[in-house]
Amino acid sequence: MPRDQRYSFSLPRLGGAAMWILAINIVAFFIFVSLPHFSQTAAKLTVFLVLVPDFFIHGFIWQMVTYGFVDLSPWSILFSSLMMFSFGSMFEQLLGTRRFLQVYFISMILGGAAAAAFSYTKILGISPQEPLFGAWAGILGLVGAYGFYYANQESMMFPLFVPIKAKYMTLIFIGMDLAFLLVYGQLIYVASIFGAGFGYLYAKAVPRRGFGYVASESYFGARNRLRNAYYRWKRRRATRKFEVYMRKHDRTVYFDQYGNYIHPEDQGGKGKDEPGPGGWVN
Repeated sequence: MPRDQRYSFSLPRLGGAAMWILAINIVAFFIFVSLPHFSQTAAKLTVFLVLVPDFFIHGFIWQMVTYGFVDLSPWSILFSSLMMFSFGSMFEQLLGTRRFLQVYFISMILGGAAAAAFSYTKILGISPQEPLFGAWAGILGLVGAYGFYYANQESMMFPLFVPIKAKYMTLIFIGMDLAFLLVYGQLIYVASIFGAGFGYLYAKAVPRRGFGYVASESYFGARNRLRNAYYRWKRRRATRKFEVYMRKHDRTVYFDQYGNYIHPEDQGGKGKDEPGPGGWVN
């Protein structure tokens, strides 16, 4: 899709991973808000699933993932669900499920970890005991990546139902989170800002085919380098054996540093590593 394409407004088709994440978030919301009505013991389960920086540094590392599926605010789950419906599904349609999941979870995990580290600065009154929950870091990561991929594309998405370029939309969302952070001083806004940043950096650093492509390229590149090094070693070993064999028959032959035979007419008094211009190349 060209970056300068004009906007067209149509409702996205919800499906794939975006639909599953949205459904899990909604179901989890009703479960967790209902737990206190059953027992206080069940309600304490929430403490182990939201991201609490003091718990996280003491080994509760699963909270980096689980906090994104726990939301205890009706307004937060409403707006995050609308964002996932209007934006997450569109992102998945444009760039594929694998890339959608990579951006979403990397932004959520790294955004949560960065917010946990930020809490120990205690800036704006943020405390390491403050719980962090909600899918906003992952959603803003999608916004940041979309702002890089389709910077000049105009679209209308919730809650900005006016045509606006993706790069400006990304800046608006980050600016809104920054304003909320300065006013309310809550950890979720820190995670959202970091999530948007990590989504943008992911899009800028990783090729469009994703981590799988990078890993496969690295694997095959390393395999080819090892294979070529092995063949060069075998070739040099064979030339040394041939030199020894020829010296036993009172003949001297020369090979360059790559194992290529140097014809006597092309030696011209050069050393072994300096073949003449017309040397025989295998």
